[in-house]
Amino acid sequence: MGWKTAAYPWRAPSTVNGMDYDERYLYLAYGSEGLYVLDKETLDVVACYTHSGGKSANYVKVDGGYIYVAYGRNGLQVFKLTTKK
Repeated sequence: MGWKTAAYPWRAPSTVNGMDYDERYLYLAYGSEGLYVLDKETLDVVACYTHSGGKSANYVKVDGGYIYVAYGRNGLQVFKLTTKK
């Protein structure tokens, strides 16, 4: 098995603080850049969300059709997981 590499839009000084995954996607808590969702097969960015208040995404968990993003002392944001038809 070989490693797959890809060009990413990652910008310093943000750091990937947490990650979760499901059958199709990788979910990254990417610091001040927010939440990034990558396709597991291609590693393409399929969605991203940056909090308008400049909060740092520290942890991400996918469960029961929801994406939970923790922002430390700045709270928790919950997204409904949907796919395009």
